[in-house]
Amino acid sequence: MSLTDSVLQERLDEVYGGPSGPHIGAFFDFDGTLIHGFSAVDFYLDRIKRGNVGPIEGVQTIAMALRGITTEEDFEKFVGVGLAAFRGRPEEEILAAGDKVFRGSVASRVFPEAWQLVQAHQRMGHTVVLASSATRFQIQPAADVLGIRHVLYTPLEVDEAGTLTGKTQGGKTLWRSGKANAVREFAEANDISLPDSFAYSNGDEDIPFLEQVGHPAATTSEPHLRAHAIEKGWPVLDFKSRGLPGLRDFLRSYAAVSGLTTGIVTGAAFGLLNRSRQRAIDTMSALASELSLGLAGIQVEVQGEEHLWSHRPAVFIFNHQSQLDLPLAGYLLRHGFTGVAKKELKRDPIVGLPFRFAGVAFVDRKGGKDPRKALAPAVEKLREGISIAIAPEGTRSLTPTLGPFKTGAFHLARQAGVPVVPIIIRNAGELMWRDSLTVKSGTIQVVVQPPIDVSKWAEDEIRERVAEVRQVYADTLARWPQGPATVSGVATEAASPTEVDVANLEGETIEPQADRSLSGPRTARKPAAQLAAEERAAAKKAAKKAASTKTATKAAAKKSTAKKTTAKTTTTTAAKKTAKKTAAKKTTAKKTATSAAKKTAQTAAKKTAATTTAKKTTARRASATKGTLSIAPRTAPSSTRRKRTRGSIVGLVSPDTTA
Repeated sequence: MSLTDSVLQERLDEVYGGPSGPHIGAFFDFDGTLIHGFSAVDFYLDRIKRGNVGPIEGVQTIAMALRGITTEEDFEKFVGVGLAAFRGRPEEEILAAGDKVFRGSVASRVFPEAWQLVQAHQRMGHTVVLASSATRFQIQPAADVLGIRHVLYTPLEVDEAGTLTGKTQGGKTLWRSGKANAVREFAEANDISLPDSFAYSNGDEDIPFLEQVGHPAATTSEPHLRAHAIEKGWPVLDFKSRGLPGLRDFLRSYAAVSGLTTGIVTGAAFGLLNRSRQRAIDTMSALASELSLGLAGIQVEVQGEEHLWSHRPAVFIFNHQSQLDLPLAGYLLRHGFTGVAKKELKRDPIVGLPFRFAGVAFVDRKGGKDPRKALAPAVEKLREGISIAIAPEGTRSLTPTLGPFKTGAFHLARQAGVPVVPIIIRNAGELMWRDSLTVKSGTIQVVVQPPIDVSKWAEDEIRERVAEVRQVYADTLARWPQGPATVSGVATEAASPTEVDVANLEGETIEPQADRSLSGPRTARKPAAQLAAEERAAAKKAAKKAASTKTATKAAAKKSTAKKTTAKTTTTTAAKKTAKKTAAKKTTAKKTATSAAKKTAQTAAKKTAATTTAKKTTARRASATKGTLSIAPRTAPSSTRRKRTRGSIVGLVSPDTTA
């Protein structure tokens, strides 16, 4: 565990191990704390692109930036220069522009570590507050995406017509003492205990803000704040940079693309030589996934890997954050699966032909009047023995926060009679985030949950069940990277996501998996119930055979004794001859008895083995009846590098499937 992860885990343990409730606040700065860099730059560049920055404003802004901002008066003047351009514009128009900029560039720079801390405080029921000297249109979109209800910001003055005046409200900003005062006033108005509360910031100017609470922390901090935090004994959390890529990142990304291309070309040639389309698809996918990830310097840790193979075909669902999800899915599933795409792409001049060659299932994402008919192509793939991989979010997330899960994948599994297998990807978005053109080296961590039997889900409860599955994803992601928090050395668990979560939802039942009936090709695995019945029948047959052998042995022994008695009552001369014959027969009888005894012992051993197997099968059935979606321990990841002797996969796409 790295020092960064260790300090982060200590902070998470402190949050999860402490008191819960809304009387405890968690105050987060925005620029440099929740996101990498400063959002003001993104908004300023957007205005330049749209021609909304005049020469005078440009010169004034550059001059003030070069001189530096050291006092509250300097900051207020700096803000005033930018706000003057908003005079006379509707507030809602500015908010809409802010949302566009956030989604276009700022969202990709949200620190995953900061997101985890936000999630931890939200799970503990704390009052989470985004406190920033920025304006509302800069931070409100982030608050909405991250689920933060309370926002403290520099307010803009609005006239009676709802338009901006180009000034701040009251002429004040939430910078330095302004933010500290705003936090104190908010706490008083909302009955928040500041000595029990938490605060996070990176800026030197936020020392007064951090000193308002009992549990401050410096995050990726500036020099003066770092020195002050060390002196005071505050935690110093250094988040991984999400800034501009370096030369190594560009070279690594070029190598990954080259590996992907090489794998596709080589696999296609290999398939042509063997005159096998499927061989071509498998080889292309195997080489492409291995080479692209390997050359990018990416390793994969998989927990619960056995669930990738225990039930095939299946519908594999995964959370979607990165372009890396495509080769990652190939690396995990290896062979015998495909993706789905909207039917409009079937005739696309660029991807249409490759998708058709790869056997992608084209579905009508609009659904039409009959959703069953829309999903028919994908259902047919499953019935042919080909698994389906799909992202229930429908598209990549803006931030580490999960999007809502659509129900299309679960309807698909119900119609085909196959299980749903959740694949939870932790940090692919950290190595190659949304819309990024470069990739960073590192380790992607994956948890594969046990298959979920959806065949018995009632039609009117599907959305509720899907929400439960999504919650398992949210709980797992929130508790990474080091695993369940511990209290007094014992990992605890929560019964539902609304309760205090100090560990994984290990006890949450989604669906009992006993007596699962899987429809699919003849190569599909037999249900546990059928296997158990066959083993019990074999055990009974072995027991009958053993009893028959035992009876035959007793009869042979009685016959030998009768012959010995008769031999004694004959004449002396005849007795000698008979004795010899009897001795010979006795020897034969002993050999027969010995042989029969050996057979009996072997049969008894087989009977014992069969009984043991039946008991194990019964135990497995009893375990399966629990139906929990348990999360594998994350303290010792299994299969950090997988064997390379398996087959490969077909390409994957993640369309915006029907809800």
